[in-house]
Amino acid sequence: MDDKLIMIFEGSDVDAALVKEVLKEADIDSSLRNKKMEAAHAGFGYSSGATCEIYVHSDNEKRAKQLVKEAMDR
Repeated sequence: MDDKLIMIFEGSDVDAALVKEVLKEADIDSSLRNKKMEAAHAGFGYSSGATCEIYVHSDNEKRAKQLVKEAMDR
């Protein structure tokens, strides 16, 4: 089994929260990386724009990407 994590989403923290919820409802585990919060904790600034990334296990990549697309098209 491949233990690789794949980034399936990059966007704002608001959109990332929606995506996380959609994946949770589909029983897909995901990991959120919030670059804005990482920078704040480290004492650095950040630029506006896409600040969050969501990763899923490679086995769930195809299904997760489809769910993200459907959620973002609403």
